[in-house]
Amino acid sequence: MGKGWGAALLAAALAPAAALAQAEDEAEEPCGTAICGEGEAEVSGGPLDLSHLGRVRQDPVPPEEPMESGRYWGIREHQLYAVPAGTPQPPVHDGTLPARPKAAWPGEHQLRDWDFAKAWSYPELTRSVDAESFTFAGSNGHGDPVFGERVRANLYLLQAGVTFFNAVANRRDTGTDMDLDLRVPFVLGDHHQLAVLPGVSFPIDSRDWSPDNTSGRVQVIYGFGAGGLGIQARVGVEQGHRRAGFLRIRDRLDGTASLAGALVAWRFAPAVQLRAEASAAFATDAGDDVLTLLPGVSFFPLGDPRVTVGASAIVETFGERVDFEDAAYGAMVHVGAGFI
Repeated sequence: MGKGWGAALLAAALAPAAALAQAEDEAEEPCGTAICGEGEAEVSGGPLDLSHLGRVRQDPVPPEEPMESGRYWGIREHQLYAVPAGTPQPPVHDGTLPARPKAAWPGEHQLRDWDFAKAWSYPELTRSVDAESFTFAGSNGHGDPVFGERVRANLYLLQAGVTFFNAVANRRDTGTDMDLDLRVPFVLGDHHQLAVLPGVSFPIDSRDWSPDNTSGRVQVIYGFGAGGLGIQARVGVEQGHRRAGFLRIRDRLDGTASLAGALVAWRFAPAVQLRAEASAAFATDAGDDVLTLLPGVSFFPLGDPRVTVGASAIVETFGERVDFEDAAYGAMVHVGAGFI
């Protein structure tokens, strides 16, 4: 019992000292508003840096790291910053964006088909989008002067031609016809092409269509082109009422006729091409035959097939047999521009 009472008396004596030490430790630690009151709250750390608010950002945003191929993954983010009104802004396009791609002119197919020369007395072999004009003058073989204007347009698979003005002996022909030919192409390789062209000719003036002023035809044209040399061969058949040729404007053909033609062209320099062309229609029954010869030259001022300026002589026969006793002679100037 003596030892128990001694331990109790010792604990009671040390209790006030322990309570005093705990109170001193709590007084040294900070406390919040909820514990110590508003006037006694403390916050650790320095004040927040708010100096960047409302100011223009001077340093550009670093670009994203590109991939090895030069492209970016995903969608690039754009950051917005508040700036004072009236602050000069950098241009939206700083030259780093790629320019909008444009179609090449001349196109690859134009250069590839350059060796396949364009015929003037029958439809073109190759597909293209171009416009051409033909101005011709001469004599009809009977001493009468002839003058004419013809335009031709190619719309890739369709060719349209109109002789919109022609005069013989200073008298203008009031009739105007249109020639339409549908081109069905077959590419047989880099140097060989074939085209099937069904076509029709009909009046586009006040006349009504009738068998007396319309005609239909089917032609097949084969061409070879390589190294500036072009060779073409043409065969076909035609039926109906149609004009006889370039200089025999007032003469007309009827019935059925077999069509034939050939073209040889040699571009020995980038801007010069020599050419010789022939076109014929042979009547299958009693009727007149027509043969047109066009020896000439073409120039390419730009050194490529986009623009063509050419000139040709015209020798044309018309009759029951092909001879040159009553041939018509003249000349023609050609201007063309290719777009696609």
